[in-house]
Amino acid sequence: MDVRLTNEQLNTPLAELELYGMSVREINALDELGCIYIKDLEGVEASDLLEVPNIGTSLTYNTQQSLRRFIKGKPIKTPEECIILKKDWD
Repeated sequence: MDVRLTNEQLNTPLAELELYGMSVREINALDELGCIYIKDLEGVEASDLLEVPNIGTSLTYNTQQSLRRFIKGKPIKTPEECIILKKDWD
């Protein structure tokens, strides 16, 4: 997908992608890879994700789907349903 993201979108923490279907497990695994913001995923290939412990093909696919939903602005959860975002509020 060749899409130009705004600086605001690029500086979005990956934790916010939980709204778009990214699992806490994926967010934690990407954090281990050093990816905290969407901009940190630039240049990361699906094969790179597969080398991360706890990330398999289905989670790699889900990561891609979550990013697509984010770009389209179509969340599938509310902030109240999100584990990470809810934790940040407490």
